[in-house]
Amino acid sequence: YKTAVKTAQEQNKMVMLVLVGDYCPWCKKFERKTLKSSEVMAKVNENVVAVVIDKYKDKGNYPEAFFAPLIPAVFFIEPKSQNALFDTVAYMKKAEFMDNMDDALDLFEEEAK
Repeated sequence: YKTAVKTAQEQNKMVMLVLVGDYCPWCKKFERKTLKSSEVMAKVNENVVAVVIDKYKDKGNYPEAFFAPLIPAVFFIEPKSQNALFDTVAYMKKAEFMDNMDDALDLFEEEAK
């Protein structure tokens, strides 16, 4: 997480923190069907610094404020303040996720003004 924040600050991008669990079938589906789609990957690589973290195995390696009760959870984080600008919870299909990412990017641009 700390490396992602540092990289995001250097590149003037948001951090996209994805919380998953190895026991969670919806997390696996979200990673496999949504995050690994070529459209989503291209948009992520261009616009954010992504980090995927196991909710329990990596506890303590990311801020407690992002310990989501439900997973998969995605937090779009402003890297300087480390505040979440936008977050989502639960499995979502590619189109819905892309819409959410657009909303987060709009908020990030507004925040930068």
